[in-house]
Amino acid sequence: MAKFANAGKRTKKKDLVSIAIASKNCYVAQVSLGANMNQCIKAFKEAEAFDGPSLIVAYSPCVNHGIDMSATPAEMKKAVDCGYWALLRYNPQENKLSLDSTSDFEKYDEYLNGETRFSAIKELRGEEAEKLLSQSKKDALERIENIKNIIKTTQN
Repeated sequence: MAKFANAGKRTKKKDLVSIAIASKNCYVAQVSLGANMNQCIKAFKEAEAFDGPSLIVAYSPCVNHGIDMSATPAEMKKAVDCGYWALLRYNPQENKLSLDSTSDFEKYDEYLNGETRFSAIKELRGEEAEKLLSQSKKDALERIENIKNIIKTTQN
């Protein structure tokens, strides 16, 4: 739920990472400083060293997520741990995609319920909200599986 989607978003999130990886000529990373500082720094160094375009997509909560902003690093870690946000790096020169995080989707609902941008939908939309939040989890699982399939493809 956001100012521009106050009834909940009914379409998938744009997957900029997969789009950029498909171009085969762009260094791509998905990071979250609070979840894994070392992975984030490594991604920035690799992006800087890459001879070509680089795209780093970073997760960072904001006040509109309805969290205590003093707990931002913990919230970033929760997003990664539950599979909402995956940490990864793709280097086309090596044709290598690294998934740098694991996902425990059992924690997904707890993560969503902890942010008012998601929990507010339940108050407004009831049963319909459950479908939207369930679809969000399904989409996150699909993104992770897509990443894993790309890794399998690049390793062969």
